[in-house]
Amino acid sequence: MKPGDIPLFDQLTEASLVVVGGAGGVGKTTVSAALGLALARAGRRVLVLTVDPARRLAEALDHDLGPDPHTVHLPGEPLMDAAMLDPAASFGRVVEALEVSRGDRERLLASRITRELTGGDAGMQELMAIVELERFSLDDRYDVIVLDTPPSLHALELLDGPARIVGLLSGRTVRTVGRASGLAGRMGRLPGPGRALGKLWGADLLTEIATFLDAASPFGRALSDHLDHAEELLRSDRAAFALVGAPAEEPLHAIGDLSAELRRRGYPVAGTIINRRRAPMRENVDAQILARLAGELTDEGLERAAELAAYAQAVLEHEQELLDAAALPAPRIELPERAAQESPAEVLMGLADWLARDQSDVH
Repeated sequence: MKPGDIPLFDQLTEASLVVVGGAGGVGKTTVSAALGLALARAGRRVLVLTVDPARRLAEALDHDLGPDPHTVHLPGEPLMDAAMLDPAASFGRVVEALEVSRGDRERLLASRITRELTGGDAGMQELMAIVELERFSLDDRYDVIVLDTPPSLHALELLDGPARIVGLLSGRTVRTVGRASGLAGRMGRLPGPGRALGKLWGADLLTEIATFLDAASPFGRALSDHLDHAEELLRSDRAAFALVGAPAEEPLHAIGDLSAELRRRGYPVAGTIINRRRAPMRENVDAQILARLAGELTDEGLERAAELAAYAQAVLEHEQELLDAAALPAPRIELPERAAQESPAEVLMGLADWLARDQSDVH
């Protein structure tokens, strides 16, 4: 039996790593948490890990999260753990394990460059996510990790960014730039043209760059090992990529692009989860019934209600047309819209119910 013939939830239940990707704004983080709950119900020991800097996972779980796993208690539900990436904490763990002098370790941790890298969008966030993924994959407390990635094609940065950073930190470029920055920093403290250079670039900053890059070389080599192990896991048959979208043109297009690129690179795409699918009308509600209902509502002076009924039907038909036309990886799970008044716990438990349902009639 081909993977596409196996129900999506059955595939995810067998995985050791579930990578959840997709467009932003479609409830991907909430779906990740609900998927974690559904897997916990299936008897798996689960960690839900988000690399998204927003606190949406904490809000979805109604718990404050940090870099260390936190056990989530939902009423009447099995336990699962959740954590949110902290690049600075992850960086510190790697540096503390380095076989370097205490001075180099302290310079690397205290550097202003380190703070910029771990707190910004320079690719270090994705690299530390890979480091954490490897760390938790070796933790025998968990059977499966649900990894909630950044939106849409930015999820590819999770796969591409770490290699670029590791190459930079461990390669010849580091040594060349480090020596040049150190020389420029020393020149910036000399009178004449050197002082002008120091004012232009900042002698202290240039010296700090040199110090950081000099200490970063062993750090880069250590990270290379982490990256190799994580990449092996991501490409293995223990991993499964589940792509989340909504019945709208842009998110569905993003899934198609992301799926094609992941498969081109050899990553195991398991299928699609469509979130916020509007509930279809009853099968016996056809166009004639709607037309008659609209006429009766109009006769009673409820023209607006008649317009809303017709609009709802048109929206459903448009969504179905989009889904039929989209190049979505099969199999597929469709999750219904949740009521606005539901609590985060109610939303997660309701979505977990749907995720585990037999949806063999969904193409």
